[in-house]
Amino acid sequence: MATRLLKGKIVFVTGGGSGIGRACCVVAAREGAKVVVTDKNLESAQHTLTLLDGPQHHHIAVALDVSERASVSAAFTAALSHYGNAPSLLINNAGVASGAPCTDMDEHVFKLVIDTNLKHKKPKNNKPMKTSPRVAQEFMKYSVDIPKNTAYPRHPLTTSAETPATQTRGKLKLGLLTVIHVHHGIRVNAVLPGPIDTPMCASLCRVTLKKIIAALPLHRMGRPEEVAEAVVWLLSDRASYVVGAVVEVTGGYAM
Repeated sequence: MATRLLKGKIVFVTGGGSGIGRACCVVAAREGAKVVVTDKNLESAQHTLTLLDGPQHHHIAVALDVSERASVSAAFTAALSHYGNAPSLLINNAGVASGAPCTDMDEHVFKLVIDTNLKHKKPKNNKPMKTSPRVAQEFMKYSVDIPKNTAYPRHPLTTSAETPATQTRGKLKLGLLTVIHVHHGIRVNAVLPGPIDTPMCASLCRVTLKKIIAALPLHRMGRPEEVAEAVVWLLSDRASYVVGAVVEVTGGYAM
């Protein structure tokens, strides 16, 4: 039986069209939330809608490219227009990985990783643009006076595909967001998934996957919903004293 941890809350999920993001949408809806499913692929986001509990008008699908400021603003505007209130919970899940070391990436793939996972771009107004912080900034603009929580799913296997800059920036980002936003009643936490059965992990070669699974104490890949359960718990009032934490859901991957 569902515990309804997020009853009546509006949850904004990036990368909700597949994998961990989709699982987060499903678990959040099960727990009574109204879910804004965003994804670069709108068709995938719309498919996620069909999997969610509750009246269909409780949930919406919105196209979102987290590397573009205008796209982020438009997505939040769509949510605000649909519900009449801003989302009070954010699951900033969107990210990419190539499955190759950064030294082996071609220019296009390298740019995609930087643009999606890190991106610093100077628009005409000369304000810095960042991916996850940009979503959080938009979130703050609409919801600064409401106590809220934020979870950031990330994957240890992407470290070989990310640049050192994106890895370091991710660690600094959690700390900075925590310090800045906790004074507004916003809890910021991170979830670190291990090898999870998602389309992103499926892109790894079979030999690599077999080695990873063999090294796991549980000897299996994790399921997206196992990560989503941790994320939704962090978003709930049951995690009211958890701030700036990195919760590992790794199957013992780092042991």
